[in-house]
Amino acid sequence: MRWLILISFLFYSLNVTGFNVKNFVLVESCIKTEPLDMAYWAPYLACLIAFWIWPDTAQWILLGFFSLSALILFLTTVRFMIWPNERKIRGYNQYFKSTHHIIKPSDTKLIPDTFHLILLVLVPVNLIGIIIYIIL
Repeated sequence: MRWLILISFLFYSLNVTGFNVKNFVLVESCIKTEPLDMAYWAPYLACLIAFWIWPDTAQWILLGFFSLSALILFLTTVRFMIWPNERKIRGYNQYFKSTHHIIKPSDTKLIPDTFHLILLVLVPVNLIGIIIYIIL
């Protein structure tokens, strides 16, 4: 479980530092574009440190954190993938126009950029992983 959380944290940390190579922009640094994302990253770091020090207690904190992450991801991305909203799609496509997309953006459906597609996998995997960790 620890390796999964660490990999996820390192991946999400790319949101803080930004990751681009030449013309390939996976994610821009949130420090420049969206400083509010630091309010997500800092508690994630605190949860990770707590889990390393006090795993029996912090597992519950991580369960709450990943549950909240899944809810936030649903409210900000997934619901617009399921129930399209033209204004939100236009705004999303405009905001993430410079980042890499595995699937070409659409004007009628929300197609997340590559970074957010990976998050759409990592967040539920972490949530399921911490639930399994707690049960076992």
